[in-house]
Amino acid sequence: MLATSASALIGASMLGHAQDVLTKTDVGDKTPHLNFSLQEKSALVTGAARGIGRAIAVALAAAGADVMGLDICAVAAPNLVYPPATPDDLAETGKMVEAQKRRWIGVTADVTSPTNPHESLQRALCRLPVQRSVGFS
Repeated sequence: MLATSASALIGASMLGHAQDVLTKTDVGDKTPHLNFSLQEKSALVTGAARGIGRAIAVALAAAGADVMGLDICAVAAPNLVYPPATPDDLAETGKMVEAQKRRWIGVTADVTSPTNPHESLQRALCRLPVQRSVGFS
């Protein structure tokens, strides 16, 4: 009986901790740690409004790249169980990139468009500043 009560107490304690983790919005250290440089480079990141896309955009900026972030900022698929990203989420990613002292272009676009999958990408790329190419000898 004592062992059962102790197990129940430990289980309840662990369940409470698990619920705390699930409801916690701060995931810890968000400081990008890097050992490479992308100075003078540009990056295009899809799904940049949240999650892995946001983390990649910020890490690339921390490494020195200017970043263009694309996100649909709407329901991407009918079977998703989580809420869609919003334009505010994409803007927040932009603030995080700019905090790394890098340039940011945020574009709301659907790169999966069945009518013309390249239309959104072309529209986004037209916003990039023209860069001089360097020849190699």
